[in-house]
Amino acid sequence: MCVQMSIVFSEKGLKDASVPCIAQTFVNHNAQLFKIYVLGEEQFVVRRPSIKNIYPGSEFINFFIFFN
Repeated sequence: MCVQMSIVFSEKGLKDASVPCIAQTFVNHNAQLFKIYVLGEEQFVVRRPSIKNIYPGSEFINFFIFFN
């Protein structure tokens, strides 16, 4: 079974979603993700790049992005 994630920018893009699926709101995050790992008593924070902020009217609004 292949699990794929996507970002849908409009209701029109929902036609390409397959069910079952989970939907959640995209929150702008300044192109950064923070991953937190806990191993025993130790904690590690890793910052990694992500997609840029998306605003209404942007060039991406009629598209969708698939990723793993």
